[in-house]
Amino acid sequence: MRISHVTSAIMNRLIVLALTLDIVVGSDEVTFVTASCRDDITLHCTFHKNCQNYTSVTWYKFNDNSSDGASKMTIVIKSENVIQTDKHNNSLSLDKNASLVLRKVTPAKSGIYMCLIRAKAGGMNCQNRVRLNISDCVSTASPIIFNFSTKFTNESWANISIPLPRVNDESVLFVLWGCVGLAVSKLVLSAFCIWVFKELSKLKRRET
Repeated sequence: MRISHVTSAIMNRLIVLALTLDIVVGSDEVTFVTASCRDDITLHCTFHKNCQNYTSVTWYKFNDNSSDGASKMTIVIKSENVIQTDKHNNSLSLDKNASLVLRKVTPAKSGIYMCLIRAKAGGMNCQNRVRLNISDCVSTASPIIFNFSTKFTNESWANISIPLPRVNDESVLFVLWGCVGLAVSKLVLSAFCIWVFKELSKLKRRET
């Protein structure tokens, strides 16, 4: 009598466990999505026929924990009963098909995402996974704009301070002696030209 009672209790617990056990429908395959930095992308959540009557839709992201090598899931966004499409959120939202919309993505958003659709009692849960790869952001150098405008005040240009390059004494002396040498060479060349002109004039007089 006691054995049959224990057996009956065990069977009842197994039945309750079977009724409350979550059955998940989905594929183990991972969908790959590639995007560029600062793009707006959509990660689709697959609905099966058995997942139409659901209680919640949750998107998870797997985060690698470098300390112990394990992966942890964090909730990205969750919607109860009715999908709430929050279009005012600047970073993420759900659309009417429970797809996850990510805006202006960066490489930090790369990783594996999972969509989990929890069904009502007696239904089947549905899930699918998406691996997102985002390319590195390339910084664009902003153009340098020089402002050369000046103000004309009281009929005179405003004082403008212009930094001048530093010049050492040796370079100044070198330039100075170069100018002197150029001036002397010009004087010598001029004197030579005058002498040649005079000699030519003398030759013409002798011929006449």
